[in-house]
Amino acid sequence: MELRNRIRSKIKGNCQEARAINNYIDQTQAAIFKAYQDLVSERKLITAETI
Repeated sequence: MELRNRIRSKIKGNCQEARAINNYIDQTQAAIFKAYQDLVSERKLITAETI
């Protein structure tokens, strides 16, 4: 049984643990996107290290 939705990169299910993991994924994606946007606005080189 596949526990992860590969398209959405989320854990399937609605139990407390799945919601907590999905919330962590959402927060991490938002932080990465903000770091990316900050680098773009500052016209800095974008690499995995700078993000």
